[in-house]
Amino acid sequence: MKKENIIYIALGTLFILLSEFAFPMPVIVTIDDTLQGITEFTTYNKSAQGLHEITTSFENIGSVGCTTQVRVDFFKNNSLVYTSWSKSLALEPGDYYAFRNYWFSESEEGNITAKLRIYYCDEIEEQGNITFAVEPAGANKTANITIMNTKANQSAISITFIPGASSKKAWILPKKNPIGWKIEPVLIENLVAGEERTAVINYAPPIKGKITTVDYYLVTANNEQMVFRASNSIQEEEKVFVPPELRESLVGVLIFMLTFLIVREKKKVRRLKKELSKKKKDVKQKNRQ
Repeated sequence: MKKENIIYIALGTLFILLSEFAFPMPVIVTIDDTLQGITEFTTYNKSAQGLHEITTSFENIGSVGCTTQVRVDFFKNNSLVYTSWSKSLALEPGDYYAFRNYWFSESEEGNITAKLRIYYCDEIEEQGNITFAVEPAGANKTANITIMNTKANQSAISITFIPGASSKKAWILPKKNPIGWKIEPVLIENLVAGEERTAVINYAPPIKGKITTVDYYLVTANNEQMVFRASNSIQEEEKVFVPPELRESLVGVLIFMLTFLIVREKKKVRRLKKELSKKKKDVKQKNRQ
């Protein structure tokens, strides 16, 4: 082999080696989507009276965003006494939230077992059962609250009311959750006597458009309570949103159509006048003859 060829081969090899360092080939790494969450903690009172609250902190540690909701079933002597749904919330990967479930034990007392389930995406994660003792609400005062108006759509019921007394907090929750329905509780803060407030109760029926009437508790931090009835059959007027760009286009089309009609009618009037004028001339000519 000639000396020149050896030099060329060596230079070519060196160029290839240097090119790999200077222009490294891209490395493609694929990460599979994962659906995973973790319960950080659950808090509750081991003994309570009236309104009971269970808080469950849940974190989405997967790679897929999920709508998450906590369900708690309360049992006494293995018999279901109440089903509670928490607020429904979309959690992106890395997000966490403290979900709250409520139960108002108006007359129940004794030992209660609560079974917790976490619904996220299409998964249901069962938590360990918890037990606590409850006492009936007792001689609670009736809340002086006036319901002013109720409206509903396919996903929420809006309640407008006026409290007769101020309170730091108030809760709205179904007296009994209909089977298959997911009715979220409502926490209202800083009620002021005589000041109108509006609460929105979000719900999901088992079948879209299904109608029902539910009794609700309204419980205040002043140990007051009342029961009111609301139905999702009182449909509010659905407003059709028209984007500004489309609205301007529609106005332009209407103006064009009106202008076109006016011009066309003017032409008709002119043509009619000409025809009448011609007929008059013909009549005059005939009369002269």
